[in-house]
Amino acid sequence: MIEVAEKIAATQSHETEDLFWIRLLEENENWLRGVLRNRLHSTEEVDDVFQELSVAVSRRDLRPSDLTKARSWLYRVAIRQVLQYRRKSGRYRRLVENNQALTPRSNFAVEDDPLAFLVRTERAEVLRQALADLGELDREILHLKYVENWTYQDLSENLGVSKNTIEHRLVRSKKRLRSLLAQYSEEDV
Repeated sequence: MIEVAEKIAATQSHETEDLFWIRLLEENENWLRGVLRNRLHSTEEVDDVFQELSVAVSRRDLRPSDLTKARSWLYRVAIRQVLQYRRKSGRYRRLVENNQALTPRSNFAVEDDPLAFLVRTERAEVLRQALADLGELDREILHLKYVENWTYQDLSENLGVSKNTIEHRLVRSKKRLRSLLAQYSEEDV
């Protein structure tokens, strides 16, 4: 029975302490936002960092035990959150710059154009649909010939048919693929 009473008292003291910190944060919000605004560029950044600051205040294990130093602790946490935000932004910026450095220059003009991206995406989807409707053997022959760059000789040896049969199958597969692409393209229009 004594343990239950102690747990209830501890819970009530935690709730009272939480309310104190919430009230303290609300009372100092304008001041803290000013501190953040002096160190950040935009209001969105200030809002993001203030939210992180609120999360830090909600963690009981980070709070100071001496409540007379609460305001100075809030200031230190605000500065620490700004520094963490800048580090995270810098890491993200470097990651983006590194990825752009790895991307070939010739793709930039195409990648920057949303219309070109949409057209490429739609064409790729139409091609996927058309390939899915081709027969298994036709898909395999087209893949081996045009993606893997196999010769007619390689194809005939691996598939166990003559080179003439391979040529005939390729012509027929390409004709069927063209008609499927035309059909799907007309459906989209």
